[in-house]
Amino acid sequence: MNFDPNAINSYENVSATKRTAESKSAAKGGAGGGWMMALAMTLGNMADKMGEQVAATAKKIDAATDAKFAEGKSNDGQSGSHGISALNAEMQVQTQLLSMFMGAVSNIIKTIGEGNAGLSRKQ
Repeated sequence: MNFDPNAINSYENVSATKRTAESKSAAKGGAGGGWMMALAMTLGNMADKMGEQVAATAKKIDAATDAKFAEGKSNDGQSGSHGISALNAEMQVQTQLLSMFMGAVSNIIKTIGEGNAGLSRKQ
């Protein structure tokens, strides 16, 4: 096996470039900050996906409501349900899950931050 000195230089260059980019990003208020920021960003992305599901359900409710009003009353004087109640229930569950998740995210980040602050005082 041959030793390639360019491989080390390449690794050093990539590492230095990444650290420089992180520093510049953090200085501009971006997402630097190490593992705690990475955790917060990951949890935030998960919350975004949950929010997208809520928005998609809301669009389904809008479409069902529009279809119900476009159809008007059926021949027997009753309007069709179009599953609006079921969609409302689904959206309530999704928003409650999102609320619980956001509470947990807040608690996780607060607890880790306070733990880190406590450790830094003891050193």
